[in-house]
Amino acid sequence: MKIYPINDANLPVSQAYRPQLERFFQGGNIYVVEAAGDYAGLPQPILDLLKGRTSTAFLKSPSFYPMYYKGLLAKFLVHPETDLTTMTIDSNGTTAAGVSSTVGKANRVYSIPGAIVSRIEPTDTPVAHGYRGEIFSPTLYAQKLAFGTPYNIAVGLKLCSWDFINSPSTRMIIFQVRQTEDPGDYSGIPPLFLSVVGSKFRISYAYNEAAITTGPVTERILYEFDAISDQWVYFGFRAIFSYTGQGYLDAYVNGSLVGRYDGSLGYNDKLGNFAKMGCYDGAGDGFPSGVASREIHYKGCILIEEKAGYSLPDMYADLQAV
Repeated sequence: MKIYPINDANLPVSQAYRPQLERFFQGGNIYVVEAAGDYAGLPQPILDLLKGRTSTAFLKSPSFYPMYYKGLLAKFLVHPETDLTTMTIDSNGTTAAGVSSTVGKANRVYSIPGAIVSRIEPTDTPVAHGYRGEIFSPTLYAQKLAFGTPYNIAVGLKLCSWDFINSPSTRMIIFQVRQTEDPGDYSGIPPLFLSVVGSKFRISYAYNEAAITTGPVTERILYEFDAISDQWVYFGFRAIFSYTGQGYLDAYVNGSLVGRYDGSLGYNDKLGNFAKMGCYDGAGDGFPSGVASREIHYKGCILIEEKAGYSLPDMYADLQAV
């Protein structure tokens, strides 16, 4: 194992050195793992986070490491192969405060090699009107995203054994950037969300410029296409959330631009938005007759400020590499 002090000179050295399995940043040092046996020599705080994992898979793009080193950390980063940069994972029906509520069964969000799984079943106990197994960050819920700031967002996911034939009109939200309602606001649809509606993937957005949202607002569909099961699909977004008409949204599927919108995006709230992903069946209609479960595998989700210099193509490449 190679160990370097963290500084501008050693960062590219530690990245360029081969063979290299992973790099960890802890206590002012960069720890470069060269072989599986090196994991045992890592500092105890890293070992505690790894929980015995010795995987060689990690985010690999050249721009990720400078972003990480310089403190331009992702606002939301979930990666199945390491806990070092992963926000708290809450499941079993996550509530708005980031506290897990029981759904009667364990293991509604868990990791497998190369993926984080979100799963719900009709025998679960509904939480707040529906069923959910969400990956959520209490830290981000407290910090929020800023209005008027460009963000890059990427998520890779796979619907597992999804039954489309028997569900022509059901909806399952599978990723969302959620608003933080002011007192008196109606809890409406998110400013940006990805869902499966019947047999379609749908990218939607919403906004309301009024100080108080008194009722449901219009869901605006940016792009819709045929959903597929048991195959990885990668979604990317460049978003500026603004309720004063200065918002912006680009949407990408598998690296290609599929939709663009300029205008208000989000709600007139005191606090900004936060991100979460996983199965969210808010209407309770996600289990048509004969469907025993809904399960989604996520390669990960990354949300950062655009100024971090970590591009959407970089994020797309990193998620593919998982």
